[in-house]
Amino acid sequence: MAMNKCSKCGSRNIDPGQLYSAGAVAYKSDKHRLIFNSNCRAYACLDCGYVETYVDPEYRERIRKLPPRA
Repeated sequence: MAMNKCSKCGSRNIDPGQLYSAGAVAYKSDKHRLIFNSNCRAYACLDCGYVETYVDPEYRERIRKLPPRA
């Protein structure tokens, strides 16, 4: 799933990236060259700053295949 329109302000000025945590949650744009893989995709509105996140489809499929917790 991708965000192509901001849910808050309606802007289409969206930057895809990832969220990560190293003591504090941070956003990293896909434009950065740092190598980092996350199971969560993030989309930041470059106009109002709103960030929306989605779990990657591959990771969702892995979760679906897990047995229920007892």
